Amino acid sequence: MIKIGILGIAIVCLALPLKNMKEEYSLYLSIGGCILIFYYIVKQIEQMIPTLEHIGSYLPIDSQYISIMKKIIGITYIAEFSADICKDAGYGVIAGQISMAGKLIILSISMPIITSLIELIGGLW
Repeated sequence: MIKIGILGIAIVCLALPLKNMKEEYSLYLSIGGCILIFYYIVKQIEQMIPTLEHIGSYLPIDSQYISIMKKIIGITYIAEFSADICKDAGYGVIAGQISMAGKLIILSISMPIITSLIELIGGLW
């Protein structure tokens, strides 16, 4: 986290003076910095996936649910990353649509989990 924080602060310190001179260069620099941070976080998530699968092997749950959780993590990160870049570029409406699409896609792929939960609750009655 320290590396990400330092990288983010360095990018902002470089982009601020450029914003006054050439705003488009500042935007390109911030997008480049976001891509670097994105790469670092993807590497961290790649290390987390085997641990999730290992934990899932100890629990009496369907492997489909672990797969859905991995997809949800990926969708969440990509949607937030894309929306933040759009916000930074001044396109807040597009950022809002990306966030909404991410939430709806997460809802649609989590339907098997929601259905199982409802069935479980229904079985208790």
